[in-house]
Amino acid sequence: MKNNITTPIPLSQKEWKTFVGKHEIFFLTLFLFPLLLSAQIDTISYQEKVQDGLLERFESLVDDEDGNIEELEEQLIEEQENREKKSLLNLNQLSSNAAFEILKLSDYQYYQLQAYICDYGELASIYELTSINGFTFADLERMKPYIEAKFTPKKNYFFKNFFKKSKNSLLIRYSQILENQAGYDTNLEKHYLGSPQRVAFKYQFNSQDKFMIAISGEKDAGEEFFKGTQKQGFDFYSGYICLKDISIIKKAIVGDYKLDFGQGLVVGSALMSGKGAGVSNVRRFAGNVRPVAPLNEGNFLRGAAVEIGNYHYSGTIFAGFRHYDGTLSFSTDSTPTFDGSLSSTGYHRTQSEWEKKNGITSWVCGGDFNYRGRVFKFGARAVHTQLNCEKLPSDKPYQKFNFSGRGMSNFGIDYQLVLKKTLLFGEAGVSGNGGWAALQGILFDLAPGASFAALAHYHDTRYIALQGSGFGAANGEWGVYLTSQIIVNAHCDLSCYYDFCQSTWLKYRTDAPSNTMQAGLNIAINPGRNANINFKYQFKKKEKNNHTDELVNGLVPFYSSRFRLSGSCQVFDFLKLKSEANFVINHSKSTNYKKIGFLIFQDISINIKRTGLGFDARVAYFDTDSYEERLYAYENDLYYSFTINSHYGKGCRAYLLLRYSYKFIHFWVRISQSYYFDRKIVSSGLEEIASPHKTELKMQLMFKF
Repeated sequence: MKNNITTPIPLSQKEWKTFVGKHEIFFLTLFLFPLLLSAQIDTISYQEKVQDGLLERFESLVDDEDGNIEELEEQLIEEQENREKKSLLNLNQLSSNAAFEILKLSDYQYYQLQAYICDYGELASIYELTSINGFTFADLERMKPYIEAKFTPKKNYFFKNFFKKSKNSLLIRYSQILENQAGYDTNLEKHYLGSPQRVAFKYQFNSQDKFMIAISGEKDAGEEFFKGTQKQGFDFYSGYICLKDISIIKKAIVGDYKLDFGQGLVVGSALMSGKGAGVSNVRRFAGNVRPVAPLNEGNFLRGAAVEIGNYHYSGTIFAGFRHYDGTLSFSTDSTPTFDGSLSSTGYHRTQSEWEKKNGITSWVCGGDFNYRGRVFKFGARAVHTQLNCEKLPSDKPYQKFNFSGRGMSNFGIDYQLVLKKTLLFGEAGVSGNGGWAALQGILFDLAPGASFAALAHYHDTRYIALQGSGFGAANGEWGVYLTSQIIVNAHCDLSCYYDFCQSTWLKYRTDAPSNTMQAGLNIAINPGRNANINFKYQFKKKEKNNHTDELVNGLVPFYSSRFRLSGSCQVFDFLKLKSEANFVINHSKSTNYKKIGFLIFQDISINIKRTGLGFDARVAYFDTDSYEERLYAYENDLYYSFTINSHYGKGCRAYLLLRYSYKFIHFWVRISQSYYFDRKIVSSGLEEIASPHKTELKMQLMFKF
């Protein structure tokens, strides 16, 4: 669905120079003002890296036509929950999952930590980390607020402290678009049956990180609530019961859960970090099985899973099912068939009678085995997926090798090997139809302060992994990814990457085998403990159809250059400022195509600790020639919620977030608006708004006790 937007006229070179000349004082003030101020808090660099990493993943996902945006949001929420748990991490009892998923340690660092404890005993202080090979003072500073060093208790008082050391939380969320949308006009033949409010809740109980219960529910905008087609209340429910780290039981889950094994070629639900996210993010840190109770209808299994074992040996067995959207039809022999897409959307309830669809169910079962030594790790897994109907082959040429049939089995093995300061890792997988895929990576230190990583991957055109999400997971593709990171000095970090992919079959809007090349450079400067400057440049070359009227389209190269410059400063303990400018140029010499886009914004964040009050605000201006030049920006949002907004067309955007905490009560209110100068109607179809602006109100209440 396309927005009703007038066609913008690209600026000429003379007009662009005139625009910059008129606004050069503004641009100069935008970036220099925060850096002229002083502060005392050294948290800017880490926060900027977290937000930048989220943007990398989001931009990589939306560039993939098969990407699941809801899946990214749910994964980010899980990471935020994990960051909360850092304060509970004892270095003397640090599990591999916590080390890799939460603290983001490398294999070499985790190996050296375990070797140190084995040789010298448990750590008496977190400051001992600096004496362990592989850890720097910067690593200690990054982890200091989240770790502790306590001697392992001789007795386990789990049952005695079951309620005494338990934690409860209840979250209630409300959101709504304030303008009138076309779908809520009951005079129309096609309209929503329910109200425009989106409502969600989530309750969690956690006793010593060993016994956990969670339940969540969500009602989408436009759906009925406790009436009509939704008499059960929320259209989506999720939950789990989990036992963890009790005797040989590492995890036992009944309910909803996600799976991640190896590098994700065979089984993987976690999304890879974006390209350019750094050396440490090239390798996937598999979390095996983890319970989830998402607030949206994401990619997970509902059933049971058990992981047993110890540090050296562990095994996982699982069985569950998943629902999909689609349309059921019948072949000549009355066999039910499926001709819809196989993208997971969870337990979907339709918003009106005319939208009704039949649900597609896939049953998934399998197992995984892992061996871990001090320097070597090996894993093997098998999984089978069975649909309750047959998926018909696609009649589109570029989808010739997509999955069809009723089921698919997959098998895979992976390994990791630590050789001094070098890490080798890889995985290979095969599918039941004879297809195969493999990846091989290496990470090592070139010199003190300089690290390098390389990853090669190949996917056969026939390889199908319905539960997989490995690096470069596209059928009929091979490629090489290179990245390096250099600590120039105490105030400057530099990272760069190069990625080349060659497809051996057609793609969407690409009527012949093609190649894609990406390269990027990131420079992070910390002029002091209070400020951070970041510059990022990304170049991309991609071959696409030339959009001619010929029967067979020829391929032409399209080029894209993106620039991002940001500066942030902690002015006082309670005040932080951030300024950012984004610029993109898309062009193709073969088709005379050249368009640009830019986005600038100013952030202000205020935290009045003694009162429990906090504010986050932004004012942004954007101007892009078309949707292809859209620019993304991370925005502060409700707790356990993320917004990365897409800016395209011409307009401005602003938001205000109020945060308040008092003892066990936490409250958030957020209002945001996008105002467009180049259109009179926003969105289309049932989401259409007959005005040039779109306003969203969100509120959230959370109790922790």
